[in-house]
Amino acid sequence: MKIFFVFFIFLIDACTIFVGKRESLWTELDSTQAVSCDSISPPLNHIGLMDVMLIKDEKTLSFLLKSKSRLGENKFFTYKLPVDASINEESFLPIDLNPDSEWAGSGKGIWGVYESTLEGETRNPTEKVFLRLHSMSNSDNNGKKIGPISLTNNPDKIYLKESKKGLWLIDQKDANFNLRSLNVNAEKPESKTATIAKSFYAMPAPFNVAGEATLYVVFLEETGGELIAEDSEDEDISLEDYLDSDTLEPPSLNLETNPIKNTFKLQAANSKKSTILQLPTEAGVESWSIQAHAKGFYLAYFEGDSLVGQARLHIGNYLISNGKAELVWLKTFPMDHIHVGDLEWVELENDKVQLHFLKWLDGEATLASFSLAQSEVIPLENKGVFPSGSTLMDVFTTNPNDDLYYSLLRHRSGAFWQFDVCQLQK
Repeated sequence: MKIFFVFFIFLIDACTIFVGKRESLWTELDSTQAVSCDSISPPLNHIGLMDVMLIKDEKTLSFLLKSKSRLGENKFFTYKLPVDASINEESFLPIDLNPDSEWAGSGKGIWGVYESTLEGETRNPTEKVFLRLHSMSNSDNNGKKIGPISLTNNPDKIYLKESKKGLWLIDQKDANFNLRSLNVNAEKPESKTATIAKSFYAMPAPFNVAGEATLYVVFLEETGGELIAEDSEDEDISLEDYLDSDTLEPPSLNLETNPIKNTFKLQAANSKKSTILQLPTEAGVESWSIQAHAKGFYLAYFEGDSLVGQARLHIGNYLISNGKAELVWLKTFPMDHIHVGDLEWVELENDKVQLHFLKWLDGEATLASFSLAQSEVIPLENKGVFPSGSTLMDVFTTNPNDDLYYSLLRHRSGAFWQFDVCQLQK
């Protein structure tokens, strides 16, 4: 009887197996790889998790966790992941951050948050936005603070991406993006700024190519569909004019004479000219992402509208040479009657990478996977069955030579998010 009781308690605490809880008749779920998931519980005396972010380093991985205390305060913790990516809430280390801090990103063990403050006169204060960088390389609880970086343009959003020497800092103000390189080993981490052409719909993606010092940026530009006033079909109106006016009727998009067009472009950061990447985008782009490789980059994007089950996944391989992009191959996969989520990449051994995204129907989701090499794209077995409203946040490996890697997913659990680390097999 005692052995049975211990075994019952073990089953309660064990990680969740989503396969087997299937409810829908979706044929995509007929054969899926079994996936075990370990839920991340909030720290002691906290009522729920607000967010979990992955801090990437060359040797280790960590989580930055944002949690809500019983007093209603936002608190932050870090947690260094062990090789098996198991979760031990007792090892969460508190870190002192402004409760209103926003996540910026990470790379090479450096991570950042940004916050805005009001300075100057009380009647007419000036907004200042600061980026604060931290390092996970120190052994103490809070890591090493590298120091704040003041951003003179007071951006709306800030993104950090890993680069060869440190980090790329991309800040966004409306549809304008600025890019600067941060050498995190220098006393002052800032270096010169490059202005990126206007980019719409998603953050531009910077990358380097082996043997070249040039920094390249891929971005998606949206044009067309100018606003027109309802009371005069012949009179164009800008969005700024409408927002400043108290009398104009809400404008509408002029899609018949000037339809919206999405175009992928490549631009060197030291150049003001961009090159159009000739790709099929007739039905619009739902989401997209790139993954750099030694000689260029992979570009993956969904064309169409998966909300109505009409989308296609395109995956292209580009080689870069002297500022010119050559499309080596383009593979297309139909996503009929399937709703899809954001695209996530993971780097594996021997320069191989995998592309992942959630696809769902009838309230349940499964993880779609593709293996990419220089000359091929191989669809892999679907992985797991996940609850309604799931979001894929990241895919990572603690050891590229291991047969296992992991995904970070979230879904609603009452008033808070539930975050799960799921074990996957290559």
